[in-house]
Amino acid sequence: MAPLERNRIVMLDRKQLARYLDVSIRTVGRWRRNKKLPKPIIDEPSKPFWSRVQIDEWLMGSSRAEGQSGTTPLRNA
Repeated sequence: MAPLERNRIVMLDRKQLARYLDVSIRTVGRWRRNKKLPKPIIDEPSKPFWSRVQIDEWLMGSSRAEGQSGTTPLRNA
């Protein structure tokens, strides 16, 4: 399934986010529980969505990313 677009904002579900970050879906879940990911824009327990811009900012280490836990972005951890 293609990323959901709302008003030109690309939204990623868990599976899409895992693919985008090149990690497993379980890793996305673990990072979310451990607050190593930004807070999802849509924070439903069964279907969270993150914006791709938010994730890109987090990957660049931007302090502007909402919900950033102060940790550096992780890849393949």
